[in-house]
Amino acid sequence: MGMARDIAETLHAHYPGHLWAVNVKSGVATIKALNISSQWGMVLHYENIKGDAKVRAERVMRSGGEFLERAHLSRGKYRAGERAKVLEGAPDYSPLVQR
Repeated sequence: MGMARDIAETLHAHYPGHLWAVNVKSGVATIKALNISSQWGMVLHYENIKGDAKVRAERVMRSGGEFLERAHLSRGKYRAGERAKVLEGAPDYSPLVQR
């Protein structure tokens, strides 16, 4: 629970306003931005983030930023009305894909 809170706090600090959801279970941390998708997200292996808090924060920040970029959103604060229309790497049946 503590690591999930730390990860969420890091994401909120670097990318405020996005609806970050974090779950740590079975050796992985799952990171989602619910304003983009409740189905797709990023996975960080516990072994890669369990040590130094500074290293963990850097990896979390990069993963969160990459997820925003895959949705063609800018890294940074959520802008009102900003909406993901695509999510690179998600299958074609993703609800974000405009048909």
